Amino acid sequence: LAWDEDRGSTTGRRPDGRLLADLLILTNRLTIRLSEALALWREDVVLRSNKAGMMAEHVWINGTMTHTNEKGLYRQSELKGKGQERLIEVVSADVHAVLKRRMADSRGDLLFVTRTGKGMYPERPQSLARRFRAAHKEELDALGVPQDMFVYRSMRKSAAAALGADVAQEVLAHE
Repeated sequence: LAWDEDRGSTTGRRPDGRLLADLLILTNRLTIRLSEALALWREDVVLRSNKAGMMAEHVWINGTMTHTNEKGLYRQSELKGKGQERLIEVVSADVHAVLKRRMADSRGDLLFVTRTGKGMYPERPQSLARRFRAAHKEELDALGVPQDMFVYRSMRKSAAAALGADVAQEVLAHE
């Protein structure tokens, strides 16, 4: 977010730093794909009982944003693999904050929309991440983060690795 604020007098439309931050938080904390995050509807955020019997916020992962030459951009009801629909409990305060903010800011059913209220191509946040990497190359190098690893897919794998094999298998909906 500081990157967004430190642009100074650069001309042109400001990059949506909040979008990048929200997507990074959501995709990493829930270990979901970028296209799954962009396909979230308001109705996918539900209040249900968790394993302890307490009411808790959950996110239902049941679609992806995709596009074809014939159809253009659309929300696809199928996920990457069969049997990957899943309900993920929100245990992180920052994920709750992202969902609350996105539900308040969205126009229509989708949580992540463009400034005009339309669905978002997955390439847009990826482009924003590339711009962030270019602007912060020295800091990322100092932290030991290779440029080619600072992408949504690599971060999802890293987050899953931190969970351990059994939990990661369940969360990622992998066999």
